[in-house]
Amino acid sequence: GEAYFEVAHDAAKPFKVDIEGKATVTVLGTHFNINAYADDNAIRTTLLEGKVQVETGSSQRQLLPGDQGIVRGAEPVQVRQVNTEGVMAWMNQQFYFDNADIHLLMKELSRWYGVQVEYRNQKTLNHFSGYLPRQARLSEIIKILKLSGIQLELDEKTLIVND
Repeated sequence: GEAYFEVAHDAAKPFKVDIEGKATVTVLGTHFNINAYADDNAIRTTLLEGKVQVETGSSQRQLLPGDQGIVRGAEPVQVRQVNTEGVMAWMNQQFYFDNADIHLLMKELSRWYGVQVEYRNQKTLNHFSGYLPRQARLSEIIKILKLSGIQLELDEKTLIVND
């Protein structure tokens, strides 16, 4: 899942988040977001304010505001700069996509609306950027995506991608 934290620093009582034994985030006084869905191959910790340390195995990295620490299996922690407004869009009831492929877009819709996704054609090479409202009905999201050229249909609880 995904969670947002605001933690005051207390050196005598460090706050740590253990993510199923795969990674540990030690808080050094901060605001941060953790994205760790079971169906993803990565755990992403995004720092908005303050400082955190992300560690896994023998690898550890401190993050500064705007950094995202990425943990993938036994690999060393990777750090990249991200658009924190986009990462936190979920807190503002929005989906945010930045050059996302159809599979990432559909994964988000599948999680949120509780539907399965079926791909009938694998030729889609389009990438998508922008915000979509999370409070919208799935039928409204489908209409918006059709306007961008994606061929979609909903068959009961299955979202069919025909591109």
